[in-house]
Amino acid sequence: MTSTTPRSGMPLLAAAQAQKHVTHNQALVEIDALIGAAILDRDLSAPPSSPADGDCYLIKATATGAWSGQDGRLAYSLDGAWNFAAPFKGLTVYVSDETKLIFYDGAVWSDFASVVPLENIAMLGINTSADSTNKLAVKSSALLFDNIGNGVQAKLNKHAAGDTASLLYQTNYSGRAEFGLCGDDNFHMKVSPDGAAWTDAATIDRTSGAVTLAAGLKLPNASAAAPAVALNTNTGLFYDSTNSALGFSVAGAELGYLTSSMFRLALAGGTSTTISLQSEGNANNQIETYATGSATATYTLRKARGTIAAPTVAATNDVIGNINFQPYSASGSSGFSNSARLQAVVTETATLDASHLGSQLRIFACPIGSASLTEVARLDNEGGLSLFGANPVIDKNRAHRLRSTTIAGAVAPSVAGNLFYHSDAQGGAGEVAVDTSSAYRHAGQAAVRKLTTDADATYTPRADGRIVRDSAALSADRKLTLATTNVTDGHKVEVSRRGASGGHNRSVYQSDGTTLIATLADNANADFIYDATAALWFQK
Repeated sequence: MTSTTPRSGMPLLAAAQAQKHVTHNQALVEIDALIGAAILDRDLSAPPSSPADGDCYLIKATATGAWSGQDGRLAYSLDGAWNFAAPFKGLTVYVSDETKLIFYDGAVWSDFASVVPLENIAMLGINTSADSTNKLAVKSSALLFDNIGNGVQAKLNKHAAGDTASLLYQTNYSGRAEFGLCGDDNFHMKVSPDGAAWTDAATIDRTSGAVTLAAGLKLPNASAAAPAVALNTNTGLFYDSTNSALGFSVAGAELGYLTSSMFRLALAGGTSTTISLQSEGNANNQIETYATGSATATYTLRKARGTIAAPTVAATNDVIGNINFQPYSASGSSGFSNSARLQAVVTETATLDASHLGSQLRIFACPIGSASLTEVARLDNEGGLSLFGANPVIDKNRAHRLRSTTIAGAVAPSVAGNLFYHSDAQGGAGEVAVDTSSAYRHAGQAAVRKLTTDADATYTPRADGRIVRDSAALSADRKLTLATTNVTDGHKVEVSRRGASGGHNRSVYQSDGTTLIATLADNANADFIYDATAALWFQK
Protein backbone atom coordinates (compact mmCIF):
# COMPACT_ATOMS: atom_id res chain seq x y z
CA MET A 1 0.00 0.00 0.00
CA THR A 2 1.29 3.49 -0.90
CA SER A 3 1.80 6.19 1.68
CA THR A 4 -0.36 8.84 -0.14
CA THR A 5 -3.69 9.01 -1.91
CA PRO A 6 -3.41 8.63 -5.71
CA ARG A 7 -5.09 11.95 -6.76
CA SER A 8 -4.37 14.58 -4.14
CA GLY A 9 -1.28 12.94 -2.57
CA MET A 10 -2.65 13.18 0.98
CA PRO A 11 -0.64 11.17 3.57
CA LEU A 12 -2.06 7.79 4.65
CA LEU A 13 -1.71 6.19 8.11
CA ALA A 14 0.61 3.22 8.19
CA ALA A 15 -0.08 0.06 10.24
CA ALA A 16 1.13 0.39 13.81
CA GLN A 17 2.31 3.91 12.98
CA ALA A 18 3.53 5.97 15.86
CA GLN A 19 2.21 9.50 16.30
CA LYS A 20 -0.71 8.86 13.98
CA HIS A 21 -2.12 12.23 14.86
CA VAL A 22 0.64 14.01 12.94
CA THR A 23 -0.14 12.24 9.70
CA HIS A 24 -3.84 12.61 10.30
CA ASN A 25 -3.57 16.33 10.99
CA GLN A 26 -1.43 16.85 7.90
CA ALA A 27 -4.14 15.21 5.77
CA LEU A 28 -6.79 17.40 7.36
CA VAL A 29 -4.76 20.54 6.55
CA GLU A 30 -4.54 19.50 2.91
CA ILE A 31 -8.25 18.68 2.84
CA ASP A 32 -8.96 22.12 4.25
CA ALA A 33 -6.88 23.68 1.51
CA LEU A 34 -8.17 21.60 -1.41
CA ILE A 35 -11.83 20.89 -0.77
CA GLY A 36 -13.87 23.88 -1.99
CA ALA A 37 -10.52 25.47 -2.74
CA ALA A 38 -10.34 29.24 -2.81
CA ILE A 39 -7.16 31.15 -3.50
CA LEU A 40 -6.55 34.85 -3.02
CA ASP A 41 -4.27 35.31 -6.04
CA ARG A 42 -2.52 33.32 -8.77
CA ASP A 43 -0.16 36.04 -9.99
CA LEU A 44 2.40 36.10 -7.13
CA SER A 45 5.85 34.47 -7.25
CA ALA A 46 6.91 35.74 -3.80
CA PRO A 47 4.93 35.05 -0.57
CA PRO A 48 3.08 37.92 1.10
CA SER A 49 4.74 39.30 4.21
CA SER A 50 1.93 38.74 6.75
CA PRO A 51 -0.45 36.01 5.65
CA ALA A 52 -3.35 34.95 7.85
CA ASP A 53 -4.01 31.32 8.69
CA GLY A 54 -6.01 29.75 5.90
CA ASP A 55 -4.74 32.16 3.17
CA CYS A 56 -4.14 30.16 0.02
CA TYR A 57 -2.26 31.07 -3.19
CA LEU A 58 -1.42 29.44 -6.51
CA ILE A 59 2.32 30.04 -6.88
CA LYS A 60 3.46 31.68 -10.12
CA ALA A 61 6.81 30.83 -11.67
CA THR A 62 9.55 31.62 -10.82
CA ALA A 63 8.98 31.38 -7.05
CA THR A 64 11.28 33.04 -4.54
CA GLY A 65 11.72 33.18 -0.77
CA ALA A 66 9.73 30.64 1.25
CA TRP A 67 8.04 29.59 -2.00
CA SER A 68 11.26 28.81 -3.80
CA GLY A 69 11.05 25.56 -5.75
CA GLN A 70 7.25 25.37 -5.39
CA ASP A 71 6.22 26.71 -8.81
CA GLY A 72 2.66 25.74 -9.77
CA ARG A 73 1.75 24.42 -6.27
CA LEU A 74 -0.89 25.62 -3.85
CA ALA A 75 0.58 27.45 -0.84
CA TYR A 76 -1.52 27.31 2.37
CA SER A 77 -0.64 29.44 5.43
CA LEU A 78 -1.00 27.81 8.89
CA ASP A 79 0.63 28.71 12.22
CA GLY A 80 3.08 31.08 10.57
CA ALA A 81 4.33 28.46 8.13
CA TRP A 82 3.57 27.57 4.53
CA ASN A 83 2.18 24.21 3.51
CA PHE A 84 2.33 23.17 -0.15
CA ALA A 85 0.13 20.86 -2.20
CA ALA A 86 0.52 19.84 -5.81
CA PRO A 87 -2.60 20.32 -7.98
CA PHE A 88 -4.18 17.23 -9.45
CA LYS A 89 -6.37 16.66 -12.50
CA GLY A 90 -9.93 17.83 -11.92
CA LEU A 91 -9.06 20.21 -9.07
CA THR A 92 -11.36 23.26 -9.19
CA VAL A 93 -10.31 26.49 -7.50
CA TYR A 94 -12.09 29.80 -6.98
CA VAL A 95 -9.81 32.81 -7.67
CA SER A 96 -11.03 35.53 -5.33
CA ASP A 97 -9.37 38.58 -6.92
CA GLU A 98 -10.69 37.59 -10.36
CA THR A 99 -14.11 36.31 -9.26
CA LYS A 100 -13.50 33.28 -11.43
CA LEU A 101 -13.51 29.49 -11.24
CA ILE A 102 -10.53 27.67 -12.76
CA PHE A 103 -9.71 23.98 -13.04
CA TYR A 104 -6.55 21.90 -13.54
CA ASP A 105 -6.53 19.38 -16.39
CA GLY A 106 -3.32 17.70 -15.28
CA ALA A 107 -1.11 20.09 -17.24
CA VAL A 108 -2.52 23.66 -17.24
CA TRP A 109 -5.12 25.72 -15.50
CA SER A 110 -8.19 26.81 -17.55
CA ASP A 111 -11.28 28.94 -16.94
CA PHE A 112 -14.21 26.88 -15.79
CA ALA A 113 -16.46 28.60 -18.36
CA SER A 114 -14.48 26.97 -21.18
CA VAL A 115 -15.93 23.55 -20.35
CA VAL A 116 -19.43 24.58 -19.28
CA PRO A 117 -21.83 23.67 -22.15
CA LEU A 118 -23.92 26.73 -23.31
CA GLU A 119 -25.46 25.26 -26.48
CA ASN A 120 -29.17 24.58 -26.80
CA ILE A 121 -29.95 25.82 -23.31
CA ALA A 122 -33.53 26.91 -22.67
CA MET A 123 -32.68 30.46 -21.56
CA LEU A 124 -29.78 32.53 -20.29
CA GLY A 125 -29.69 35.58 -18.10
CA ILE A 126 -26.51 37.60 -17.70
CA ASN A 127 -26.60 39.78 -14.62
CA THR A 128 -30.40 39.51 -14.72
CA SER A 129 -33.16 36.92 -15.11
CA ALA A 130 -34.30 35.53 -18.43
CA ASP A 131 -37.95 34.57 -18.97
CA SER A 132 -40.11 32.74 -21.49
CA THR A 133 -40.33 35.84 -23.75
CA ASN A 134 -36.83 37.23 -23.26
CA LYS A 135 -34.93 33.95 -23.32
CA LEU A 136 -31.64 35.86 -23.47
CA ALA A 137 -31.47 38.73 -21.00
CA VAL A 138 -28.40 40.88 -20.43
CA LYS A 139 -28.10 43.65 -17.89
CA SER A 140 -24.95 45.62 -18.58
CA SER A 141 -23.64 49.12 -19.20
CA ALA A 142 -22.17 48.00 -22.51
CA LEU A 143 -22.09 45.10 -24.96
CA LEU A 144 -19.16 44.15 -27.17
CA PHE A 145 -19.24 41.97 -30.26
CA ASP A 146 -15.68 41.63 -31.53
CA ASN A 147 -14.56 39.96 -34.72
CA ILE A 148 -12.12 37.10 -35.16
CA GLY A 149 -11.93 37.27 -38.93
CA ASN A 150 -12.55 39.91 -41.59
CA GLY A 151 -15.66 41.37 -39.96
CA VAL A 152 -18.52 40.83 -37.57
CA GLN A 153 -22.29 40.61 -38.17
CA ALA A 154 -25.23 40.62 -35.79
CA LYS A 155 -28.15 38.82 -37.45
CA LEU A 156 -31.87 39.03 -36.76
CA ASN A 157 -33.82 36.43 -38.77
CA LYS A 158 -37.54 36.08 -39.31
CA HIS A 159 -39.31 33.16 -40.98
CA ALA A 160 -41.92 35.00 -43.10
CA ALA A 161 -42.29 38.40 -44.78
CA GLY A 162 -45.21 39.30 -42.49
CA ASP A 163 -43.12 38.69 -39.34
CA THR A 164 -40.93 41.30 -37.65
CA ALA A 165 -37.17 41.40 -37.18
CA SER A 166 -36.25 44.68 -35.50
CA LEU A 167 -34.41 46.49 -32.73
CA LEU A 168 -36.69 48.14 -30.17
CA TYR A 169 -35.52 51.04 -28.01
CA GLN A 170 -37.37 51.59 -24.72
CA THR A 171 -37.66 54.09 -21.89
CA ASN A 172 -38.55 52.32 -18.61
CA TYR A 173 -39.56 49.29 -20.68
CA SER A 174 -41.94 51.33 -22.90
CA GLY A 175 -41.12 51.48 -26.61
CA ARG A 176 -39.93 54.78 -28.10
CA ALA A 177 -38.13 53.82 -31.32
CA GLU A 178 -37.89 50.75 -33.53
CA PHE A 179 -36.09 49.99 -36.76
CA GLY A 180 -35.91 46.86 -38.86
CA LEU A 181 -38.17 44.69 -41.00
CA CYS A 182 -41.50 45.50 -39.37
CA GLY A 183 -44.35 43.46 -40.81
CA ASP A 184 -42.88 43.32 -44.33
CA ASP A 185 -39.51 43.21 -46.08
CA ASN A 186 -39.05 47.00 -46.36
CA PHE A 187 -36.77 48.70 -43.84
CA HIS A 188 -38.73 50.83 -41.33
CA MET A 189 -37.77 53.44 -38.77
CA LYS A 190 -40.60 54.03 -36.30
CA VAL A 191 -41.02 56.34 -33.31
CA SER A 192 -43.57 56.55 -30.49
CA PRO A 193 -44.26 59.09 -27.74
CA ASP A 194 -45.83 56.52 -25.38
CA GLY A 195 -45.15 53.00 -26.63
CA ALA A 196 -48.71 52.69 -27.96
CA ALA A 197 -49.04 55.15 -30.88
CA TRP A 198 -46.36 54.63 -33.53
CA THR A 199 -45.29 56.75 -36.53
CA ASP A 200 -43.50 55.11 -39.45
CA ALA A 201 -41.04 58.01 -39.78
CA ALA A 202 -39.00 56.58 -42.64
CA THR A 203 -39.34 53.60 -44.97
CA ILE A 204 -36.71 52.33 -47.42
CA ASP A 205 -38.15 50.29 -50.26
CA ARG A 206 -36.51 46.84 -50.43
CA THR A 207 -36.44 46.88 -54.28
CA SER A 208 -35.70 50.45 -55.39
CA GLY A 209 -34.03 51.80 -52.28
CA ALA A 210 -36.37 54.82 -52.42
CA VAL A 211 -36.73 56.61 -49.05
CA THR A 212 -40.18 57.75 -47.90
CA LEU A 213 -40.29 60.28 -45.06
CA ALA A 214 -43.67 60.45 -43.32
CA ALA A 215 -43.18 63.96 -41.87
CA GLY A 216 -40.55 65.34 -44.24
CA LEU A 217 -36.97 66.35 -43.47
CA LYS A 218 -36.33 69.03 -40.85
CA LEU A 219 -32.98 70.81 -41.19
CA PRO A 220 -31.19 72.60 -38.36
CA ASN A 221 -30.27 76.27 -38.69
CA ALA A 222 -26.88 75.56 -40.21
CA SER A 223 -24.86 77.85 -42.49
CA ALA A 224 -23.50 78.09 -46.02
CA ALA A 225 -20.03 77.13 -44.76
CA ALA A 226 -21.37 74.13 -42.80
CA PRO A 227 -24.65 73.00 -44.46
CA ALA A 228 -27.05 70.68 -42.66
CA VAL A 229 -27.29 68.33 -45.64
CA ALA A 230 -23.77 68.29 -47.03
CA LEU A 231 -22.72 66.88 -50.39
CA ASN A 232 -19.17 67.50 -49.25
CA THR A 233 -17.61 69.62 -46.52
CA ASN A 234 -19.10 72.99 -47.50
CA THR A 235 -21.59 72.31 -50.31
CA GLY A 236 -25.20 71.37 -49.61
CA LEU A 237 -28.53 72.46 -48.10
CA PHE A 238 -29.25 74.45 -44.95
CA TYR A 239 -32.01 76.53 -43.36
CA ASP A 240 -31.54 80.22 -44.15
CA SER A 241 -33.04 81.83 -41.05
CA THR A 242 -32.53 85.38 -42.42
CA ASN A 243 -34.88 84.76 -45.33
CA SER A 244 -36.90 81.90 -43.75
CA ALA A 245 -35.86 79.81 -46.71
CA LEU A 246 -34.14 76.66 -47.87
CA GLY A 247 -30.63 77.78 -48.73
CA PHE A 248 -28.06 76.00 -50.83
CA SER A 249 -24.34 76.64 -50.88
CA VAL A 250 -21.38 75.81 -53.11
CA ALA A 251 -17.80 75.99 -51.82
CA GLY A 252 -18.95 77.62 -48.58
CA ALA A 253 -20.87 80.52 -50.20
CA GLU A 254 -24.66 80.80 -50.36
CA LEU A 255 -25.61 80.37 -54.02
CA GLY A 256 -29.30 81.02 -53.49
CA TYR A 257 -32.43 80.17 -51.53
CA LEU A 258 -36.02 79.01 -51.99
CA THR A 259 -39.02 80.43 -50.10
CA SER A 260 -42.72 79.76 -50.50
CA SER A 261 -42.89 82.56 -53.10
CA MET A 262 -39.38 83.04 -54.48
CA PHE A 263 -36.40 81.20 -55.94
CA ARG A 264 -33.26 83.33 -55.96
CA LEU A 265 -29.73 82.86 -57.24
CA ALA A 266 -27.26 85.27 -55.67
CA LEU A 267 -23.62 84.95 -56.76
CA ALA A 268 -21.37 87.56 -55.20
CA GLY A 269 -17.91 88.67 -56.28
CA GLY A 270 -18.72 89.38 -59.94
CA THR A 271 -19.24 85.71 -60.77
CA SER A 272 -21.25 85.01 -63.92
CA THR A 273 -24.55 83.23 -63.28
CA THR A 274 -25.90 80.64 -65.70
CA ILE A 275 -29.21 78.77 -65.51
CA SER A 276 -29.19 76.04 -68.12
CA LEU A 277 -32.23 73.98 -69.15
CA GLN A 278 -31.44 71.17 -71.58
CA SER A 279 -33.83 68.93 -73.49
CA GLU A 280 -33.72 66.46 -76.37
CA GLY A 281 -36.74 67.14 -78.56
CA ASN A 282 -39.09 70.04 -77.93
CA ALA A 283 -38.28 72.11 -74.84
CA ASN A 284 -41.58 73.47 -73.53
CA ASN A 285 -40.69 75.61 -70.51
CA GLN A 286 -43.83 77.03 -68.92
CA ILE A 287 -44.85 79.38 -66.14
CA GLU A 288 -48.49 79.04 -65.16
CA THR A 289 -50.50 81.33 -62.89
CA TYR A 290 -53.94 80.56 -61.48
CA ALA A 291 -55.85 83.39 -59.82
CA THR A 292 -59.33 84.88 -59.76
CA GLY A 293 -57.94 88.36 -60.45
CA SER A 294 -55.55 89.76 -63.07
CA ALA A 295 -52.39 88.12 -61.71
CA THR A 296 -50.07 86.81 -64.41
CA ALA A 297 -46.75 85.04 -64.92
CA THR A 298 -43.75 87.37 -65.01
CA TYR A 299 -40.08 87.11 -65.91
CA THR A 300 -38.03 89.95 -64.42
CA LEU A 301 -34.49 90.96 -65.38
CA ARG A 302 -32.89 93.40 -62.93
CA LYS A 303 -29.78 95.55 -63.09
CA ALA A 304 -27.99 97.38 -60.28
CA ARG A 305 -24.52 98.72 -59.87
CA GLY A 306 -22.50 97.99 -56.72
CA THR A 307 -22.77 94.62 -54.99
CA ILE A 308 -25.52 92.33 -53.72
CA ALA A 309 -24.91 93.59 -50.19
CA ALA A 310 -24.66 97.27 -51.24
CA PRO A 311 -26.46 97.97 -54.56
CA THR A 312 -26.35 101.38 -56.26
CA VAL A 313 -28.56 102.86 -58.97
CA ALA A 314 -28.04 102.03 -62.63
CA ALA A 315 -26.88 104.73 -65.05
CA THR A 316 -27.57 105.83 -68.60
CA ASN A 317 -26.62 103.19 -71.22
CA ASP A 318 -26.47 100.38 -68.63
CA VAL A 319 -27.84 97.17 -70.14
CA ILE A 320 -30.69 96.01 -67.89
CA GLY A 321 -30.78 92.54 -69.38
CA ASN A 322 -30.36 90.39 -72.49
CA ILE A 323 -32.37 87.49 -73.83
CA ASN A 324 -30.11 85.67 -76.30
CA PHE A 325 -31.10 83.17 -78.97
CA GLN A 326 -28.27 80.77 -79.83
CA PRO A 327 -28.24 78.04 -82.50
CA TYR A 328 -25.62 75.30 -82.24
CA SER A 329 -22.61 76.26 -84.35
CA ALA A 330 -19.99 73.80 -83.04
CA SER A 331 -17.81 76.78 -82.11
CA GLY A 332 -16.74 78.39 -78.85
CA SER A 333 -16.61 76.74 -75.45
CA SER A 334 -20.30 75.75 -75.44
CA GLY A 335 -20.74 75.08 -79.15
CA PHE A 336 -23.58 77.65 -79.29
CA SER A 337 -23.34 81.19 -80.70
CA ASN A 338 -25.51 84.30 -80.44
CA SER A 339 -27.79 84.72 -83.46
CA ALA A 340 -30.40 87.13 -82.10
CA ARG A 341 -30.89 89.18 -78.94
CA LEU A 342 -33.59 91.11 -77.12
CA GLN A 343 -31.99 93.81 -74.95
CA ALA A 344 -33.22 96.46 -72.49
CA VAL A 345 -31.08 99.58 -71.96
CA VAL A 346 -31.31 102.49 -69.51
CA THR A 347 -31.86 105.78 -71.43
CA GLU A 348 -32.83 107.98 -68.48
CA THR A 349 -30.61 111.07 -68.38
CA ALA A 350 -31.52 112.00 -64.79
CA THR A 351 -30.53 109.97 -61.74
CA LEU A 352 -32.77 106.92 -61.58
CA ASP A 353 -35.47 107.00 -58.93
CA ALA A 354 -39.17 106.14 -58.65
CA SER A 355 -40.03 108.90 -61.17
CA HIS A 356 -37.11 108.58 -63.59
CA LEU A 357 -36.87 105.18 -65.25
CA GLY A 358 -36.46 105.90 -68.94
CA SER A 359 -35.46 102.85 -70.92
CA GLN A 360 -35.31 101.38 -74.40
CA LEU A 361 -35.90 97.93 -75.87
CA ARG A 362 -33.55 96.80 -78.66
CA ILE A 363 -33.61 93.86 -81.07
CA PHE A 364 -30.41 92.46 -82.60
CA ALA A 365 -29.85 89.82 -85.29
CA CYS A 366 -26.90 88.42 -87.22
CA PRO A 367 -26.99 89.16 -90.95
CA ILE A 368 -26.62 86.22 -93.31
CA GLY A 369 -22.93 85.48 -93.73
CA SER A 370 -21.95 87.18 -90.46
CA ALA A 371 -21.44 86.20 -86.83
CA SER A 372 -21.77 89.76 -85.48
CA LEU A 373 -25.00 90.92 -83.87
CA THR A 374 -26.42 94.02 -85.57
CA GLU A 375 -29.10 96.23 -84.09
CA VAL A 376 -32.28 95.80 -86.15
CA ALA A 377 -34.86 97.77 -84.15
CA ARG A 378 -35.33 99.78 -80.99
CA LEU A 379 -38.44 100.90 -79.10
CA ASP A 380 -38.71 103.80 -76.69
CA ASN A 381 -41.24 106.41 -75.66
CA GLU A 382 -39.38 109.32 -77.21
CA GLY A 383 -38.33 107.93 -80.61
CA GLY A 384 -41.07 105.35 -81.02
CA LEU A 385 -39.97 102.55 -83.35
CA SER A 386 -36.52 102.97 -84.88
CA LEU A 387 -34.84 100.65 -87.36
CA PHE A 388 -31.11 99.93 -87.68
CA GLY A 389 -30.04 102.48 -85.08
CA ALA A 390 -31.54 105.82 -84.10
CA ASN A 391 -33.71 106.06 -87.23
CA PRO A 392 -37.36 106.53 -86.16
CA VAL A 393 -39.93 105.08 -88.55
CA ILE A 394 -43.03 105.38 -86.34
CA ASP A 395 -42.98 107.99 -83.57
CA LYS A 396 -45.05 108.16 -80.41
CA ASN A 397 -47.73 110.10 -82.33
CA ARG A 398 -48.02 107.05 -84.61
CA ALA A 399 -46.72 109.11 -87.50
CA HIS A 400 -44.67 107.20 -90.12
CA ARG A 401 -41.26 108.49 -91.06
CA LEU A 402 -39.35 107.59 -94.23
CA ARG A 403 -35.61 107.43 -94.44
CA SER A 404 -34.39 110.86 -95.50
CA THR A 405 -31.56 111.33 -98.00
CA THR A 406 -30.56 113.83 -100.62
CA ILE A 407 -31.10 112.96 -104.25
CA ALA A 408 -27.37 112.57 -104.75
CA GLY A 409 -26.99 110.49 -101.61
CA ALA A 410 -29.98 108.26 -102.25
CA VAL A 411 -29.74 104.51 -101.81
CA ALA A 412 -29.32 102.83 -105.19
CA PRO A 413 -32.74 101.68 -106.49
CA SER A 414 -33.13 97.97 -105.95
CA VAL A 415 -36.56 96.88 -104.63
CA ALA A 416 -39.75 98.10 -106.26
CA GLY A 417 -42.13 99.68 -103.80
CA ASN A 418 -39.55 100.98 -101.29
CA LEU A 419 -40.33 104.49 -100.09
CA PHE A 420 -37.77 107.19 -99.26
CA TYR A 421 -37.84 110.92 -98.58
CA HIS A 422 -35.54 113.05 -100.75
CA SER A 423 -35.02 116.20 -98.75
CA ASP A 424 -33.68 118.33 -101.62
CA ALA A 425 -36.35 117.35 -104.17
CA GLN A 426 -38.90 119.86 -105.42
CA GLY A 427 -36.51 122.72 -105.11
CA GLY A 428 -35.68 121.89 -101.52
CA ALA A 429 -39.26 121.38 -100.43
CA GLY A 430 -38.64 117.63 -100.29
CA GLU A 431 -40.67 114.81 -101.78
CA VAL A 432 -41.52 111.14 -101.31
CA ALA A 433 -39.64 108.91 -103.74
CA VAL A 434 -40.85 105.49 -104.86
CA ASP A 435 -38.25 102.88 -105.79
CA THR A 436 -39.19 101.24 -109.11
CA SER A 437 -36.23 98.83 -108.76
CA SER A 438 -34.30 100.69 -111.46
CA ALA A 439 -35.00 104.36 -110.66
CA TYR A 440 -36.96 106.64 -108.32
CA ARG A 441 -40.33 108.18 -109.17
CA HIS A 442 -41.39 111.21 -107.13
CA ALA A 443 -44.94 111.68 -105.97
CA GLY A 444 -46.45 114.58 -104.17
CA GLN A 445 -47.06 118.33 -104.38
CA ALA A 446 -45.19 120.02 -107.26
CA ALA A 447 -42.59 122.59 -106.32
CA VAL A 448 -41.71 125.64 -108.46
CA ARG A 449 -38.32 126.47 -109.97
CA LYS A 450 -38.18 130.22 -110.47
CA LEU A 451 -35.97 131.82 -113.13
CA THR A 452 -35.39 135.50 -112.31
CA THR A 453 -31.88 136.04 -113.70
CA ASP A 454 -31.05 137.24 -117.21
CA ALA A 455 -28.93 134.15 -118.01
CA ASP A 456 -29.00 130.64 -119.39
CA ALA A 457 -30.41 128.03 -116.92
CA THR A 458 -30.54 124.27 -116.44
CA TYR A 459 -33.54 122.33 -115.13
CA THR A 460 -32.59 119.29 -112.99
CA PRO A 461 -35.46 116.80 -112.58
CA ARG A 462 -36.65 116.01 -109.02
CA ALA A 463 -34.29 118.60 -107.53
CA ASP A 464 -36.15 121.50 -109.28
CA GLY A 465 -39.70 120.26 -108.89
CA ARG A 466 -42.17 120.01 -111.80
CA ILE A 467 -42.88 123.67 -112.61
CA VAL A 468 -40.50 126.26 -114.03
CA ARG A 469 -41.63 129.93 -113.86
CA ASP A 470 -39.50 132.26 -116.00
CA SER A 471 -40.02 135.91 -114.98
CA ALA A 472 -36.55 137.25 -115.90
CA ALA A 473 -36.20 140.46 -117.94
CA LEU A 474 -34.09 139.17 -120.85
CA SER A 475 -31.61 141.33 -122.74
CA ALA A 476 -30.97 138.51 -125.25
CA ASP A 477 -32.29 135.09 -126.20
CA ARG A 478 -31.54 132.65 -123.35
CA LYS A 479 -31.38 128.80 -123.04
CA LEU A 480 -33.17 126.45 -120.65
CA THR A 481 -31.47 123.06 -120.81
CA LEU A 482 -33.52 120.07 -119.58
CA ALA A 483 -31.03 117.78 -117.80
CA THR A 484 -31.47 114.01 -117.49
CA THR A 485 -29.78 113.65 -114.10
CA ASN A 486 -31.95 111.52 -111.75
CA VAL A 487 -34.79 111.61 -114.33
CA THR A 488 -37.24 108.73 -114.68
CA ASP A 489 -39.48 107.64 -117.54
CA GLY A 490 -42.61 109.77 -117.83
CA HIS A 491 -41.27 112.66 -115.75
CA LYS A 492 -43.20 115.87 -116.61
CA VAL A 493 -42.28 119.53 -116.26
CA GLU A 494 -44.30 122.68 -117.08
CA VAL A 495 -42.34 125.71 -118.32
CA SER A 496 -44.00 129.14 -118.57
CA ARG A 497 -42.59 132.53 -119.70
CA ARG A 498 -43.99 135.69 -118.08
CA GLY A 499 -41.08 138.17 -118.18
CA ALA A 500 -40.63 141.47 -120.04
CA SER A 501 -38.27 140.32 -122.78
CA GLY A 502 -38.29 143.18 -125.20
CA GLY A 503 -38.67 140.68 -128.02
CA HIS A 504 -36.25 138.07 -126.61
CA ASN A 505 -37.18 134.38 -126.10
CA ARG A 506 -36.39 131.48 -123.71
CA SER A 507 -35.44 128.45 -125.82
CA VAL A 508 -35.74 124.95 -124.35
CA TYR A 509 -32.98 122.43 -125.30
CA GLN A 510 -32.19 118.76 -124.79
CA SER A 511 -29.59 117.88 -122.16
CA ASP A 512 -26.80 118.27 -124.72
CA GLY A 513 -27.55 122.01 -124.81
CA THR A 514 -27.59 122.12 -128.63
CA THR A 515 -30.75 120.27 -129.69
CA LEU A 516 -33.70 122.71 -129.65
CA ILE A 517 -37.04 121.40 -128.44
CA ALA A 518 -39.16 124.59 -128.30
CA THR A 519 -38.95 128.38 -128.07
CA LEU A 520 -41.13 130.27 -125.57
CA ALA A 521 -41.99 133.92 -126.10
CA ASP A 522 -43.48 136.17 -123.44
CA ASN A 523 -46.71 134.90 -121.95
CA ALA A 524 -46.24 131.43 -123.43
CA ASN A 525 -46.02 128.04 -121.75
CA ALA A 526 -45.38 124.40 -122.68
CA ASP A 527 -45.29 120.94 -121.05
CA PHE A 528 -42.40 118.55 -121.56
CA ILE A 529 -42.19 114.81 -120.85
CA TYR A 530 -39.18 112.51 -120.69
CA ASP A 531 -39.07 109.25 -122.68
CA ALA A 532 -36.54 106.90 -121.06
CA THR A 533 -36.50 104.61 -124.12
CA ALA A 534 -35.47 107.40 -126.44
CA ALA A 535 -33.53 109.13 -123.68
CA LEU A 536 -35.02 112.42 -124.91
CA TRP A 537 -37.40 115.15 -123.78
CA PHE A 538 -40.53 115.74 -125.88
CA GLN A 539 -42.95 118.66 -125.91
CA LYS A 540 -46.34 117.43 -124.87
